[in-house]
Amino acid sequence: MVAPDGRRWRRAEVGQTLVNGTGVVLDRSGNGRDRDWLRPLDDGPESAPLFGFSGGAAFLRRGPLEEVGGFDPTLFMYYEDLDVAWRLRLAGYEVRHAPDAVVVHRHAASSGSDSPLVRSQSMRNRLAVVLRNASAGFALRVVLRTVGRLVRDVLRPGSAQLTPAAWWRLCREAPAVLRHARHARRRDGVGAAVRRRVEAALEPIG
Repeated sequence: MVAPDGRRWRRAEVGQTLVNGTGVVLDRSGNGRDRDWLRPLDDGPESAPLFGFSGGAAFLRRGPLEEVGGFDPTLFMYYEDLDVAWRLRLAGYEVRHAPDAVVVHRHAASSGSDSPLVRSQSMRNRLAVVLRNASAGFALRVVLRTVGRLVRDVLRPGSAQLTPAAWWRLCREAPAVLRHARHARRRDGVGAAVRRRVEAALEPIG
């Protein structure tokens, strides 16, 4: 993963080829992750059920994409692909993996793999996507887990996931995020039973 000169996530001349992902898996805490993350290319695929696509490598039909409202510009980056995939699922569409389609992805080229920007933007957008697409019970569970994370970060700053400034920004933006999600849910017009049915196949909380 790390080259002799200290560079990370760069193509090497020798070594084993690893998979960046074969789609996105969603768990019951609202976290999205790359399926088959760093699996050797020659190994068998992961058995986790595919939920969504990676924005770095996807082919989307225009009709369904427009039907569900396209990409949400308020998300900027991170979780915008999962948001669309979730809405496609709610509309009855499937997301499939095409194993013969291979894309070279320069992972974390723009913002690093674990920078403060990545962590704070991912936290914000995870909440925004869950509030828009999940059932009420699912969304409440994710919000409570996030509040618990905030309390732990305050009590244990040495192992904090977000900085105080990032938490303050998240709290400041929360009302606008909630309003946007509420308006989007009303516009999407998806019933609670459909939301729960889509969630029934998700991975347990990791």
